[in-house]
Amino acid sequence: MDDPTPSKIKIFKQCLTEVNQKYSGSRPKASKADKALLTLYDNLIPVITALEPQYCHYTNGPLEGINRKIKQIQRTAYGYRNFKHLKVRIYLQTYLGKDTRSSVKTA
Repeated sequence: MDDPTPSKIKIFKQCLTEVNQKYSGSRPKASKADKALLTLYDNLIPVITALEPQYCHYTNGPLEGINRKIKQIQRTAYGYRNFKHLKVRIYLQTYLGKDTRSSVKTA
C-alpha cells in the first residue's frame, strides 16, 4: 500500500470537515455513512496516534489470555472459598514451567 499524498489527505480532511459542518448539532438526521464519517472525525487523533509505528506493535493478547485462564479456573472450580488458593492456582497455571520472557510487547 503506497503512502497517501498530501493532496489526498487535504481532500479527505476537507470532506470530513464538510460532513461535520453539515450535521453539527443534528446527528440523528445523518445517514449511516455520514455517521461513520462523523465518528471518525471525532476520533481522528486517537486513530492516527494508534497507527503510528511506535505504537502499532503493542498488543494486549497475553493479558487477554491470562484473563481467559482465570475465568476458566473459576468455572472449573465452581468458585474458591479462599482467595489465596485461587491466586496460587492462577500462578501455577500461568507461570510455572514457562519462559515468561516474550518478544511480544504489551501496553
